[in-house]
Amino acid sequence: MKRLTYTQKRQRYYKKQLTKAIAYCSSTGWSVSERSINVGESHVDFYDKNIIIASRQRPELKLYTLLHEIGHVLIRSHKEYRRKFPCYNNTLQANKKERVCTVEEEVMAWNTAYELAREMKIRINKRTFERDKTKALMSYIKWAARMSYE
Repeated sequence: MKRLTYTQKRQRYYKKQLTKAIAYCSSTGWSVSERSINVGESHVDFYDKNIIIASRQRPELKLYTLLHEIGHVLIRSHKEYRRKFPCYNNTLQANKKERVCTVEEEVMAWNTAYELAREMKIRINKRTFERDKTKALMSYIKWAARMSYE
């Protein structure tokens, strides 16, 4: 029998953890769909209770994206959500205040994702997670700042 390489073992591990995270979603009434979309287009469809993630990512990054999107679900299901984010309107035409709220929620969703992984006993590669988080957050920060100069 052929031995698995380190990369193959990692891929297998993250596929299992991704399955675990999908099962978590199912247990809370949410479905997960993989679609051929750009990585930054993963999102939560709150109307249909469906989390859509990009299919063109390796399993580790799919897992981190899914955990992040679950973070949004958990944040918005909290009874304090409307009080903490009274200005959130989820549009690309948001004003400055709404853009700041969006960035705040994004940061919270990444932090919630990390905590959820710990609770679910999913090992996170901190360096890769932080790199993915930083890349995603910087895109929101640039989007939010762009309005200031328009």
